[in-house]
Amino acid sequence: MLGALETYSGRLAEAIANYERALRLSPHDPMRFSYYFVIRAARYGNGDHAGALPLLEQGYLEAPGSTRAPRLIMACAAELGLTDRMAEVACVVRSLKPNATAEELVDSAPIRDASYRERLAASFRKAGF
Repeated sequence: MLGALETYSGRLAEAIANYERALRLSPHDPMRFSYYFVIRAARYGNGDHAGALPLLEQGYLEAPGSTRAPRLIMACAAELGLTDRMAEVACVVRSLKPNATAEELVDSAPIRDASYRERLAASFRKAGF
């Protein structure tokens, strides 16, 4: 849980280190998709979109019912210029939240760091929200 708190409060490097350690200690943990989620959220927050995207995709494969993973996949794809993937995942996000705006999507994320929130909103706007 410490890694999640660090991510949500903007201490992203510490969050990544804690969750990578957790994955090394328990590589077969049935909840590892949640580790991937926090690592990828922290990497996105650090601007490492290329590093975040494969983990996002892996986590989404392991937990296809996730509602947050598609948002971050969409945000990373938007930042990386992967317009086809961005559009594909935007359809998933719209199916979950039909009338959402970028600001509403950000408000539903438990992120407190203001600069992270603004970067996330900017990515959502690039994806058409």
